[in-house]
This record gives sequence, structure tokens and C-alpha cells, in this order.
Amino acid sequence: MRANLFIHFAITFLLAILSIAKSVNAHPHDTDTLKRERIETITIAVEPDYPPYSIINKDGTPDGFALELFLAATEAVGIETHIQIGIWSQIKEDLAEGRIDALPFVGRTPEREHLYDFTLPYLSLHGAIFIKSENKKINIETISDLKNLRIGVMKGDNAEEYVKRENIADHPIATYTYEEAFRMLNNNELDAVVTQRVMGIALLKRMGIKSIIPLDIQLPGFRQDFCFAVQEDNTELLSRLNEGLSIVFANKKFDEIHLKWFGPSTPTGYSAKEIVRVALYILIPALIFLVIFVIGLLRRQVRNRTAELSQEVEEHKRTLAVLNNQQRLFEKVENVAHIGGWEHNLETDEIVWTKEIYKIFDVNPETYDASILKNNLALFDEESSKKLKNAIDKAINQLQPYDLELRVNTPLGNKKWIWVSGQPEVLNGKAIRLYGSLMDISERKAVEENLRNERQRFKQILDEFPLGIHIINRDYNIEFLNSRMIEEFGEHKGETCYEYLYNLTSPCENCNHDKVLQGEACIQVWESDKNSKLYEVYDIPLKNTNGSISRLEVFLDITDKKKAEDELLALKNSLEEKVIEKTRELNERISDLERFHEATINREIRMKELKEEIKRLKGEV
Repeated sequence: MRANLFIHFAITFLLAILSIAKSVNAHPHDTDTLKRERIETITIAVEPDYPPYSIINKDGTPDGFALELFLAATEAVGIETHIQIGIWSQIKEDLAEGRIDALPFVGRTPEREHLYDFTLPYLSLHGAIFIKSENKKINIETISDLKNLRIGVMKGDNAEEYVKRENIADHPIATYTYEEAFRMLNNNELDAVVTQRVMGIALLKRMGIKSIIPLDIQLPGFRQDFCFAVQEDNTELLSRLNEGLSIVFANKKFDEIHLKWFGPSTPTGYSAKEIVRVALYILIPALIFLVIFVIGLLRRQVRNRTAELSQEVEEHKRTLAVLNNQQRLFEKVENVAHIGGWEHNLETDEIVWTKEIYKIFDVNPETYDASILKNNLALFDEESSKKLKNAIDKAINQLQPYDLELRVNTPLGNKKWIWVSGQPEVLNGKAIRLYGSLMDISERKAVEENLRNERQRFKQILDEFPLGIHIINRDYNIEFLNSRMIEEFGEHKGETCYEYLYNLTSPCENCNHDKVLQGEACIQVWESDKNSKLYEVYDIPLKNTNGSISRLEVFLDITDKKKAEDELLALKNSLEEKVIEKTRELNERISDLERFHEATINREIRMKELKEEIKRLKGEV
């Protein structure tokens, strides 16, 4: 058995030697294929706080077991790798949408099969339930006990997918990082956290939290096979990453990386004497062969490398020119938008401003020292300076970001409004840097002040208007009412229009609300039960700035007008009756006069006839 182990060890080592020789020999100028592989570049992203698989060192560089393994695999197949840092929920989306090429540490789950393609797995781990040991109120003995608890998971993580897929908890709470989840658990804002066991233990150790422990409860179905992931259908990159992993496994680089991050897992079984014997009979001759082989290659590589360096110098010049153009463009954008960036290194106490911030504060970057915080605070008025100082203290001590609008009195006597935001960068639970943006918003504040004055003036006009006016939104809620409405119908206490005016629990049957929202103006006469007055009510569609329609309702008190109209009508009817009576009397008098006149005329005619008769008789006589 021991002999077989020696044979296996020897063969593995020789394979590693041959693999190294092959990689050394595979120079970028040897063949077209290798040249293509040498210059190929990909972009990946890693998380800042998923120890020991993905971490950020104190100097700000990314590190971790998964990243080191990925770099070893890409180096084995000649791929150059650029690394970005981001939170998990964002970088997994970046990979799915093609903004990056690969992720080094992704658990293979059913939910992700349609988004990514996976390499062969290089690590299998299991999940665990973490609780605060001091919390005696929480008693978890089986998975079913998690159902009604506040369970923390990381947004987009395997644990969130597992909890939702298996319906472990009714309302899981997703955080952007597990550091945030463990902090909430430590502050009793969560009852438990579900995550991968090894990572959770490492992260708690890094955060210095000893009161949170993993439970000895198995989570069926939460076995995580970790792989490299690429965008779906990127078969070329997937094939090369699988090739790189195979080389790393064959040359025992995987064991070396695993030992570095996790320590020895099982005893090797080899004694010191046996190791020395293997070294004497196998390792030393192989190393000698490798040294001789490499020396021959180095001479050729020196010539090739000289040519490469000349080419790299030219590329660096072109890159510098691009960066200078980008810097000029950035400064132009800053100048147009009146926005600048800043950062405060809390370890060195150094404060850095971009050019636009000096311009906003009317100070000379050649003579003004931005690293003196006291002087920076003095640029603000007294109230704003206190607000900013308080926000900075909270960002440092309580890790709270801030977003403020403040007043500035510049050394040139200019009074400005500025918007400033600040965000702490956290390492091991401590703020090490503050950074953010600063923007001149004086013009916006002036517009807001003018708009506020105009609104106040408009409101004053409406309040002095002799008509009752209010505005009703689509949901029958009163958005505005003037003082005349309050005088007529009383104080408004948040009721809907039908509650306020009619004391109803639902809209009126004859309400014109729907017609008005469709653009139709309406008018009606309405008598109020509240004050027994009569109103002419005008309903007018009012188009808002967002395109929606509200109902503008105007109330004209016509009580006195109606009363006067009724009195005029009554007077009119009375006059008409009197006219009729007088007309009847006149008609009777006219009839009498006509009869008298007729009698008079008849008498005159008769007298004339008598006179003529007398005259005739006298003539005859």
C-alpha cells in the first residue's frame, strides 16, 4: 500500500514538472495559437467580504482562495485577468448581462442554470444556521422552527435561493453582504442567519464577533458545489477555464492553494525518511532536468521579451494619452455639472478634492490645504457646519452614510447652496476611508425658492378668492382647499371629498368624478346639509405636470341670489295678478264708458233729428 502511494506521488510530481515545462515552453511567439492565448484578456469580479474565499486585504487588493485558484487556472492557459470588486447581487447580474466575463466562486444551483455555464466543481460545502448564543428566546431544533423567524440571507446568494426554494421561512430578510446580516443578528434585528458554514465562521472571526455560533442542524438540499461561472453559451472561455482547472489539479497547485487558506485537512502518511528518499531518487533529477531545460529557453525568451517590452512601451504611451483625454473629459463634465469628488483617508488623515470642489468653494488649489478639516468646515455657515460635522462623526463611528444640502459662505463673499454625500469604506467593522461627491445646487435652490414664493402667492390669491375651491385626485382625496372652503364647510382632517362634504362612506351616486377625469367639465346646483346653503358647483378637469388628471371643484354660493330670485318671482307673480285685476277693472270702466258714449251719441243724434224735425215743422208752418 505504501509503495503504491510513493508511485502515485512520483507520477503526480512528474506530471507537474511536465506541465510546468509545457507552460514555460509555451511562449507567446512560438505559435499563432499560443500567441492568441497569451494576449487574451478577461474581466472578472469578486466580493469584498466572503472569507476565506473572497476578501479584500488591508492594502485594498482583492484576495482569497477562490480568486487565487482562478488566477492560477487562467495563468496556466495564458489568459490575462482584470479584477473588479462589487457586492454579490450586482456582480452576478453583471455576469448574466455580459458586463464581465467570469466569476471565480459561484455555487451551482437550479436557479442559475439558465443564466450561467459552470466549470467542473472544485469545492463542495454545506450550509449552516447561525444564531446569537445569548438569545435564550430563540429555540431552533429543526428546520421547521425557522418558519416564523426573522431569517437573514445575502441578496442573490445560494442561501436566499435555498430558503425561497424550500420555503424555509415566510419572510426572509435579504442584505447586501453577510457582514451586514451578522451585524443585524448581533444587534437582535434578526433571529438567525443562513449561510455557508466555513465562510460564516471565518467572517465572524474577522469581525471579532464571538457571541454568534453555528447550530449542529443539517440543511438537506443546501449542498453547494462551487465552480467558475461564465455567461451562458460562452463555450470557448468555459473550455479554457476547465483546461486551466485540470492543469491546476494535475500539478497540485490546487492542493497548495487549499493548504494556504484552509490548512492541512488529512495527514499525508509520509515519514521524513520517505520524503527524503523520494526527493533523492525523483525530485532532484527532475529539477536538474528542468533547470537545464529552462536555461535553454531563457536565452530565446530574453530576445523575445525585449521586442515585447518595446511594444509595451508604445502601448503604455497610447494608454497614457487615452487616460489624459479621459481626465480632460472628466474635468469638463465636472465643470459643466458643477459636481466634484472627494475622499478622506482616516488612517493618514489626508483629504483629497477634485478641481471642481476648489472652484465651488472659491479657493485656490495651489494655496488652500484641503486636508485641514477645521478649515473646510469653516467654509460653511454655522448651522451647516454643525450638521456636516455631526454627519462625519456618525459616518466614522456608526458607519452611517449621509446626504445633505448645506449653505456655504466662500472667502470671496459668495453665498451658495451645495449638496454633499459621504459614504464610509469599512474594513473589519471599522471605517478606514470616507468618500463622496459635492455639487453646487445654488441655481436649483434659487428656482425652488422662486417656485415656493410663487406657490405661496398663488395660494394667497386662492385664499382671498370669494369662491370655495378644492382639488381632488383620482382616489377622491382632497389635495388642496382654500380658506373659503374651510369657512363654508369646516376644517379638513384628511377625509375624502364625499366624507368631508356629504358625510358619506362611499362616492355619491350622481358624482361627476369619472366624467371629469375623462376631460369633461360639468356644472350642477347643490344644497349642503352642513350649512343649508345653495351652491353652483363647477367641476373642471385639471391636468397635472405628470400627465394625470385631477378634479378642480369651484363652489359659488348662490343662496342669496336664489332667495332674491324667489322674491322677484313672487313679486312678479303678485304684480301680474294686480295687473290682471286692474286690467279687468279698466275693461269694465271702458265698457261703461263705451255704453255711456254710445248713449250720448244716440241722444245727440236724436236731438239733431228733433231739431231738424222742429225746423221742418216751423218751415211748414
